[in-house]
Amino acid sequence: MMNNQVEIIRIKEENCTNCHQCIAVCPIKICNNGSGDVVKFDNNLCIGCGRCVEACIKSHGGIVEKSARSIIDDTPQFLQDLPHQEIVALIAPSATSNFKLGKLLSALKTLGIKQVYDVSLGAEITVALYHQAIASQSVNLPLIASPCPAIVKYIQLKHPDLLGNLAPIGSPVHNLAVYVKSLHPGAELLFISPCLEKTREIRNQGLIKYNVLFQSLQNVFTEWGIDLDILPDEDFDNAVPAGIATNFSTPGGLKESYLYHYPDTRASSIYRVEGEPVFDRYLRELEKGIQRGGEHLPLIVDVLSCGKGCNAGVGCINKSIQAIEYEVAVRSERSVSDPAANRELDNFLAAIIDKLDFSISKYDDLSYLHQFDVPDDQELEDIYKRMLKTEEMDFRNCAACGYNSCYYMAVAIHNGLNKVQNCHLYQEKVLRQDQQAIQHMHMELTSVFNAMNDGLIVLDKDGRVSQSNVAAQRITGYADEAIIGIHILDLFSGKAPYTMKLLETGESYKDREMIIDGVRGKIHGTASGEPRIDENGKIIGATIIIRPIARG
Repeated sequence: MMNNQVEIIRIKEENCTNCHQCIAVCPIKICNNGSGDVVKFDNNLCIGCGRCVEACIKSHGGIVEKSARSIIDDTPQFLQDLPHQEIVALIAPSATSNFKLGKLLSALKTLGIKQVYDVSLGAEITVALYHQAIASQSVNLPLIASPCPAIVKYIQLKHPDLLGNLAPIGSPVHNLAVYVKSLHPGAELLFISPCLEKTREIRNQGLIKYNVLFQSLQNVFTEWGIDLDILPDEDFDNAVPAGIATNFSTPGGLKESYLYHYPDTRASSIYRVEGEPVFDRYLRELEKGIQRGGEHLPLIVDVLSCGKGCNAGVGCINKSIQAIEYEVAVRSERSVSDPAANRELDNFLAAIIDKLDFSISKYDDLSYLHQFDVPDDQELEDIYKRMLKTEEMDFRNCAACGYNSCYYMAVAIHNGLNKVQNCHLYQEKVLRQDQQAIQHMHMELTSVFNAMNDGLIVLDKDGRVSQSNVAAQRITGYADEAIIGIHILDLFSGKAPYTMKLLETGESYKDREMIIDGVRGKIHGTASGEPRIDENGKIIGATIIIRPIARG
């Protein structure tokens, strides 16, 4: 059973614009509640993929401080413990695409880290454990890879029938931690990573204390004045260097590593999938295929949440896609180029997987958390009516609400997770109704306006006529279009002291005699004026009522 999860996303509600981009990118829609003025967040339903954080920051112009969502990792606790505790760092393979690796290791030791180990070596252990489990027929096939904790959590929440196929084997960082703990039993372990959800994984497994993301580490280096470019290169403290699995962070990295070590395996028997297709279709289709005993089921599913793999996780430092994959690929090519090192690695793996216990705790079925009420046909019809969806063309599935379909938006509304006002069509129809009401009111007011016996002139803030009624046009002799734009001084024979004072101070006046300069001659009349005030109390013009007394 899972109680309150570790918080890994910080919510700053005062920055939320209720744009629903967080809902749009979230694979678990119901962990977001859009029924209020801001989007609320259920931490226990979050899979930690980080998509909402990236979308929120992007919607705020890429400025983290303006965003409503930001990442939480263990950096503060790590820095607090650093002076008093032996800390050993485990470096994710994707560090290669975020830092110059040798400089990074040197910088970590400058901080006070005692030893640094390569999680790529943990990935080598993982591949060996997968092969051992498959060869011994101790796992269910197809075997769904478990290095990605966001995928694991998603399966726990939404596809509990796949839990039996989820590899009962630790992730690369867990397996490396087992090995490193055997060497440094008194040390605390620090994971330098690209992944938000890894914080929860390491808490659950209990071997690693800190998860610090690449972005956070870069900030630490900046704050400490550590310039990586001027540091010497350092090497990992591994007993042996990792080989092909240095590419494990790249999409298909597990597949490539497995085929390299076990070349008799058919490439077609390992399926790789990453990013949105995992959540949109693949896992659902895989579940149905297993239930039906379908053809072409894979031996292993190499699956990752992030579209560009761990090299572009939410905690990564932004680089071009080419730069991200290039550095990892070059390192992988270099890592398999030494036959003697490859043999040394093979011997290490053969010895280590039988020497240490790499087992992990059982995966919990968390589907009880992902429960919501499905509306029946009548309830659905009632919701659609409230959403102003009355004909087929109203069901646009425009995804502006974040749910990708009108049906799922209706389900969210039924469960109190959203409101009809957030439907784009609803907003459009209400706006159209409001516009029609305003137009009707305008027509009625215009009718009243023009039925007045007194002349009415509306001035802008500069004293020019912006509107007039029929009576004003009759008194002055100007046609509707001709009077627009005339300055009040020109209309009042160059003398309009009360009106000019009104525009300046807001002081109204009543029944002041004046000469109106009409088209057909001078007109003796009276005028009354009132200021036009906006919502901020600022004078934006005046309304003048004119009455003729006699013509001169």
